[in-house]
Amino acid sequence: MIFLIGGTAKSGKTYLANKILKEKTISYFSTDYLMVTISNVLKINVDEEDDKMVAHKLSPFLETMIEAMIYNKIDYLIEGVHLLPEFVSKLINKYPKYIKSCFLGYTDIAVNDKIDELMKYQSENCWYKHYSHEQMKQLVNFLHHFSQEIKNDCLSYSIPYFEIKNIVNDYELIIDYLFTD
Repeated sequence: MIFLIGGTAKSGKTYLANKILKEKTISYFSTDYLMVTISNVLKINVDEEDDKMVAHKLSPFLETMIEAMIYNKIDYLIEGVHLLPEFVSKLINKYPKYIKSCFLGYTDIAVNDKIDELMKYQSENCWYKHYSHEQMKQLVNFLHHFSQEIKNDCLSYSIPYFEIKNIVNDYELIIDYLFTD
């Protein structure tokens, strides 16, 4: 089975993946690894493009990789912002018995509450740690809008979407969904 977790940046995808890895015996892959590899090898400056544009460039590589995993019967958890509902729907239609997916986002959280959360849980390599409050507001507004797009796309493709209020409290429900037949 290939488990795909997509969603907007800072919605808890990696946190969820780490929880799954602690509970399940499964291999893991982040689409960020592929993005960095392709940008370095093909000299694509992904920093100048939004996640959606990068996702479209990565999708043929991801599709081929996922097809090889299915063919070789390798269970994998793949997570990343570069998985879009349209792409995942295509995979589900092509391989309905082998793909289980969901998306995470946040459309209902207040901007300042999300900023507080992001500042509280930032890691050492946090790419926004030097942002001003105004830059953080712009970032969260952009990510909120992207979450709404993902939520709408999930509805149109009938793919589960989880509204994340606090991933620390929400992750068990998502794991139950992904690993229950």
